[in-house]
Amino acid sequence: MKRLLILSLMLGITCFFTGCKIQIFEEEKSPYAIQNIDAANMMQDTFYVKNGTKFNVVVTPDKNFSSVAKGNDSKRVIWTFGNEESVPTLYKDEIIAYASSSTSRIESLSIERFKDLGYSFGFYNGGFDTDGYYCFNGTNSVEQSNSHTRFGQNKSYIRIDTINGQKISNTMVCPAGTIVGLDAFGKYEVGYYTGTYYRVEEWTANSHIFQSFEYYATNDITQTKNGYLQIKMPEDLKSGYYLINGVGLFKYIAEDKSTAKDISSIDMNEPYKIENGNNETKPSVQEFGVFVNEKKANMTFSMFYDTTSGSPENCTLISPAGQEYIMESTEGSNVFTYALSEVMQGEWIIRVEPATIKVTNVTCKKMDITQEEVIEQLNEEIVEITLEKGQTNRLLKIEYAGVMPESATVIAPDGKSYRLTIVEDNVLGYNFMYAREGIYEVHIYYKEDFLLKDAYMYDNSNYETEIITVTQ
Repeated sequence: MKRLLILSLMLGITCFFTGCKIQIFEEEKSPYAIQNIDAANMMQDTFYVKNGTKFNVVVTPDKNFSSVAKGNDSKRVIWTFGNEESVPTLYKDEIIAYASSSTSRIESLSIERFKDLGYSFGFYNGGFDTDGYYCFNGTNSVEQSNSHTRFGQNKSYIRIDTINGQKISNTMVCPAGTIVGLDAFGKYEVGYYTGTYYRVEEWTANSHIFQSFEYYATNDITQTKNGYLQIKMPEDLKSGYYLINGVGLFKYIAEDKSTAKDISSIDMNEPYKIENGNNETKPSVQEFGVFVNEKKANMTFSMFYDTTSGSPENCTLISPAGQEYIMESTEGSNVFTYALSEVMQGEWIIRVEPATIKVTNVTCKKMDITQEEVIEQLNEEIVEITLEKGQTNRLLKIEYAGVMPESATVIAPDGKSYRLTIVEDNVLGYNFMYAREGIYEVHIYYKEDFLLKDAYMYDNSNYETEIITVTQ
C-alpha cells in the first residue's frame, strides 16, 4: 500500500512540473442520432413523437410533392439518404405532439402511409421512349442523390440503356417514374446516352425511396395545458412508415411500447386484408384478389358493389409488380372499372375503401357488358391532338362547360388507351411521363348540356414535382 501511494504521489508531482495532459476519449456521436427535447424547447408548428417526458422531432424527407395528401396517390414518393436512424418511432400507446401559437383550430390531420421500395438512384418522372429506353430529365433528381451530382444542372434528357448489362423493364419502375428495388448503396454499371454520346459509369444507389400507398385521417386531437396538442393515431393502423400532414415522417409500431419485443421482424409494408372469422377490429380497407393465369391484352377489371352499403371512397387496382391504378365509376352505376391494354400474369389486387362497402363481385374480362350498354346510350365527341415530336411530362387536357362527361379516354399513337381523370374544375386530363409523336384521339362520352371548349397538350414538368428541403 505504501509503494502504491508513493507511486501516485510521484506521478502527480511529475505532471505538475512537466505539464502533462490527461486525454479523455469520447465515442463519436452519429449526426443522425435522435435528440430528446424538453416541452419548453419545442419549436413552433412542428410535430414530435412524445417519448416519456421528452419529445423527438419527426423528419422532413425529400419528396416530389408540396401539398398535403387528400387520398391515395401512388405517384407521391419520398426519399431518405442514410438518415433512417433519425426517424423517431411511435408506439401504439404513445402520442404525436404539436406546438403552435396559431389560434386556428385544427379539426383533422392527414396520415399518409408509405411503402418501402428499397433503393434507387434518386431521379423521378421518368418513362420509356418509343425506342424502349428509360429516360428522365436531369433536373428531376433529388438534391442529395448520386444522380443529382451528375445531372442536377442538366436540362436535357438522359436515356438509360442498361444497368449491369440488363435492359430496364416496366417492373423496375414505380408509378412516380423512379427505378426501384436496387441494393442499399449498391454499385451499378450504367450505360446511358446524353444526346448522341454514350457513356458507361458506376452509379451508387444511395436514395432510399418510399411510395404512398394508403391514406387516413385522424380527428383524435386534444388540447392540453402543457403547451401542445395531443394527437392519437387511428386505432387499427398497421405498422409502417407514416407522413403526418405532408411534412413529418415517423415509424409506427402497432404494439404497446412495454410489450413490443423484436420490432426488426415486423413487416412494415403489410397491407390491410380481409380476415377470416369474427374479428372485433374492423379494417379500414378490404382487398380482393383476381388471378390472371397468362399475359393478356385489352382487359377490363371491374369491382361490383351493393349500393345500399354506401359508395366507395377509393378503389385501387394493384398489379403483381406493385403498380397502382385508380379505378373509376360511371355515374348511376354500381361498378368501378379500369381498362388496360396489357395485363401481366399473376395475382392482381383490388383494394376498396372503406371496409363497410359490400362487394358483390370482382372480375377481369375482355369487355364489361354493363359499361358497354351504358356507353351506347351516350353521345360521343371525338377530337384529335397532334404532337410533332416525342416529349416527356406532357399533360393532355380537355376543357369543357356544362355537365361533366360520363367518361373520356385517349387513344395514343401506339394504340393504347388511357382514361382521363379530373384535373381541376371543368378540366379532365391525363399525364404522360413520355408522349410519343403522332395523333392522340380523345373520345368523350356525355349525356346532355356538355360543351367542349378546348383540347391541348402542354409541358407538365413542374407539376407536383417541387422538392422542398427544410433545415431545422
